[in-house]
Amino acid sequence: MDVHMRLHQFRKLDWRAGRRLGKRDRVVRWSKGPLQGKLWTRAQWEELPDHLDVRVVEIRVEVAGFRTQTLVLVTTLLDAAQCSAAELGRLYFRRWAVELFFRDIKQTPGMGVLRCQTPGMVDKEIVMHALAYNLIRALMQDIAQSHDLPAGRLSFKGTVDALRQWQGLFEGSQDHPRRVRQLRQMFHETVAGDPLLVRPDRSEPRAVKRRPKNFRLLTKPRAQMVVERCRKQSQKPSNKALNQAPFRTDHKTNPPDPDHARFSDLSSSRKCQRIVQ
Repeated sequence: MDVHMRLHQFRKLDWRAGRRLGKRDRVVRWSKGPLQGKLWTRAQWEELPDHLDVRVVEIRVEVAGFRTQTLVLVTTLLDAAQCSAAELGRLYFRRWAVELFFRDIKQTPGMGVLRCQTPGMVDKEIVMHALAYNLIRALMQDIAQSHDLPAGRLSFKGTVDALRQWQGLFEGSQDHPRRVRQLRQMFHETVAGDPLLVRPDRSEPRAVKRRPKNFRLLTKPRAQMVVERCRKQSQKPSNKALNQAPFRTDHKTNPPDPDHARFSDLSSSRKCQRIVQ
């Protein structure tokens, strides 16, 4: 397994050390230091090699409208003829696709919140989600190969929505193989006919669009949960609190409305007439 990452800011870098492959492109050797922290046990640390050869590459990021930035990458892909510095830079900027794949796994199929209660059933639920995800990805790969499209141009969310819309047609044609083949071909053409746009150097900020609701978290059973009134929460007072609240009117700042007073007197007199009748 190869590694391709950004150089840590605390690691010292010497461009004169190691073997030169090109301008700001060298192969250096990292030695294993003493065991630190509790992440590794002593036995696991002894199994690691004493040194590791890595390739250190400096790339320049030039995007129209932004300042030119310089990044230093570290990788175990040591062959400069097979992987140039420009290709390593493009590969590094594809890292955001990993976050999108995680979103496709958790949000689109509904895996963000697991419904099962026991550990065994939770494991089965995760396995079923992984099985469904792999089947959908295999279908997307088949569609991309049959229509000469890159697999990254097909939308996972769009494929899932298309499957849900075409589900009734496939279930109603199970006894007709010829009809199933026609529907499968039409389904492939529908998914391949709506590819994603090519948007290089697109900004993907780590921000949430929807605002969270201003409510407390349900940390107890609903029958035992008691929510206290808080000034920071925009909750309306209950009717009991409104009836018990001592309302006071300051005539200096808020003078009474004469029309309102006449209306209240008229309503009071009508109530008295009804009682007398």
